[in-house]
Amino acid sequence: MSDFQVALTNTAGISSVVSFWVFVGSNALSKKREHLVKAAKFVMFIGFIALTAAIITRGIESERFPLSNLYESLLWFPWAVMGGYIFLSRTYDLKQLGWLASLTAATFFLYGSWLPAGQQDIKPLVPALVSYWRQIHVPPLIVSYAMFFIAGLSAFVQLWQAGRIRSVFLS
Repeated sequence: MSDFQVALTNTAGISSVVSFWVFVGSNALSKKREHLVKAAKFVMFIGFIALTAAIITRGIESERFPLSNLYESLLWFPWAVMGGYIFLSRTYDLKQLGWLASLTAATFFLYGSWLPAGQQDIKPLVPALVSYWRQIHVPPLIVSYAMFFIAGLSAFVQLWQAGRIRSVFLS
């Protein structure tokens, strides 16, 4: 793994942590909420761009589609969560989901950084994974998991704001 890829991945991880705290600050400071939410979305977008570049760099370095081990999956899922949140927040009012999306991304980055160095290294593909179906099948699945995750978080936040969360846990 090159130093450039590590720098891009670290930039994405740090930006997800920063956007999390800016989103939390926007909930605490109601007078500056709009400005802080815009700043948090911008920081998350910077992280999304950095992570996109890191995934592309990893694919170029490995000379294959970068989705064959746990570490690469731990890069794709926060990419899909951040991208899904950025895309959906342009259409819908998802201010309360921003901190959850950035916290999820930060958690996945942290977990990926705790993996042993051998699992983060680029290795040749296992012969069973050498198929063009991997590029066609797996990325849409990960993106769909991220979209379902965002939908679940959205439902949870809606129940919380409506005061119905108690009825969910007591039923």
